Amino acid sequence: VVPLVLGGDDLTVVCDGRVALTFTRHYLEAFEETTTGHEDIRRVVGDGLTAAAGVAIVKQKYPFHFAYDLCEELMNREAKAVKDTGSALAFAVLLDSAAADLTRLRAPYGPSVSPYLVGKAAKRADARVQRWEELERRVEALRRRGPDGELLIPRGVAHDLREGLVLSEEGRNVAESRLQQLRRRYAEESDRLSVLDTLAEPLAGLPDAMAALAFLPARKA
Repeated sequence: VVPLVLGGDDLTVVCDGRVALTFTRHYLEAFEETTTGHEDIRRVVGDGLTAAAGVAIVKQKYPFHFAYDLCEELMNREAKAVKDTGSALAFAVLLDSAAADLTRLRAPYGPSVSPYLVGKAAKRADARVQRWEELERRVEALRRRGPDGELLIPRGVAHDLREGLVLSEEGRNVAESRLQQLRRRYAEESDRLSVLDTLAEPLAGLPDAMAALAFLPARKA
């Protein structure tokens, strides 16, 4: 992790994409914990401070200023939109070389339920924003394998569902139709149905989970 800007309430870092999401989540949680325990801050705001972050995962040779602008857009348009609820993280994975535009970036891959709450707000049962743990749960569902070692939900099936979400954005409820077809196909396979249930809560969270799949460590058993 290489800090480029560290001053005031701003932090900009460059790091390996494989640790970017985990690092940012832990940083936000540590920020909350540290400010909550700071006597002077506690006298002013009572319950400590919250923070917002944008994470852009791009190719190594991608222009830095485009990546920086994407992080700013993620933070300002998504993470800060829920600042009254708590600390939040918004992210995007960009694997081509085009100039970053969040609206264009989201379009081919279906909807996103970003941002994700972390820290104290994520522990509240009444939180209406997606929690980081919910993203992790979907990612783990995509990784689950049966006794034969095969993925319970093959990647092709997940891609078909995501494609259905893109088509549904155009006015056709394709994703829900494909989901119901899968439920019928796997009606006698409880493990596969369990994975589908996780991915369908909500189904709009699937594109984020697929994007994060290569960048979140597997949970320890």
